[in-house]
Amino acid sequence: MRKLLLLTLFITCSFAQVPAEKFLPHMAIHMNKGCQQNSSCTALIGKMNRELDKALKTGNQSRLNSFQRRYGIPLSFWTLKEDDLNTVTFDSRCARHRKKDSKIYEGIRYIKKTSTLLKDPSILMNIAISEDDIDSFYIMPRKALPNGISKGALHFTQEREGLFYYLNLSRQKIHASFKKLPEKEILETSCPLKLRESFAKRQKSANLYKSSFCKKIWNFDKQKYSTLIFGWSCL
Repeated sequence: MRKLLLLTLFITCSFAQVPAEKFLPHMAIHMNKGCQQNSSCTALIGKMNRELDKALKTGNQSRLNSFQRRYGIPLSFWTLKEDDLNTVTFDSRCARHRKKDSKIYEGIRYIKKTSTLLKDPSILMNIAISEDDIDSFYIMPRKALPNGISKGALHFTQEREGLFYYLNLSRQKIHASFKKLPEKEILETSCPLKLRESFAKRQKSANLYKSSFCKKIWNFDKQKYSTLIFGWSCL
């Protein structure tokens, strides 16, 4: 009996010396605080996400500008890389992107200028082409339509955990602000053949888009509607 008691005390003391990992509330979503659920995301990006949320909660443009100068602004896209230290990645929701030998993933990266993404061959940007300039293109977030065109940039509404801001994307620059464009209706329209041909030529992967469609977007610079073509991957 005494031997059994001593053995029990030895085992209890031994386990007491091994510290159990402390489970924190954020770990129910991701091991790295600030990272999205079901994502490949580093602790550094999680910290950047938390800092962005703090800046957005202030509603102060100077605070948001300071954040952008330091870290950049997150932009979503698709990528051929499952893991990348500079990018948050997820499995794509599109069945056509999950083919065994040609997988495409959803990605988000903090950037200060668009050229950093355009130079990376593994990144598949969501693009739009305007009938006003079919020889060039805009880059844009995944699953988004622009509210309008202003100062040569597409203007998008972005939301993070109930916090809204507005993203301006020109062909070279990215900028976030709290300034919203006046609301203008987005109109349905058919796609001119020249736009479809130009759009098809710029595809880096045949599996990225399932189809394309056109919309009339209000151009505040020209005070008229412009027809733009966009890609569609899945719902």
